[in-house]
Amino acid sequence: MAITIDTIETVLLDNGFTVAHETKKHKELIHTATGESVYLNKFNPKTYSQLIVHPKHLDKRAQLISADRGVGSSSETRFGSNLRKFPEALNRGAKPSPYGVPFGFDSTTSLKGFVTELFG
Repeated sequence: MAITIDTIETVLLDNGFTVAHETKKHKELIHTATGESVYLNKFNPKTYSQLIVHPKHLDKRAQLISADRGVGSSSETRFGSNLRKFPEALNRGAKPSPYGVPFGFDSTTSLKGFVTELFG
């Protein structure tokens, strides 16, 4: 069972992130040391897509997800017009949309390990 989006936010705030922007579906947080944005998926917070990271991390996805590590991912990518700091690609329509890589976590320990691996 994945940890809650509120727990994810608390861990991120305790590990160098600040809230930058919020919409009905997503909350953007920025890592203060790197300036990199991540998004909390408020629209569907109970799946393994609670935290959406920049697509530059897509090549690490397979390495990051495993039951042993307590990290899951509902799909390879997640599209959303509110992912405003991420690059765009075609999804299903004719117009490109911002996208990122979704992840979810079984525990705060697995989330902290993930944050350390991606953001130092």
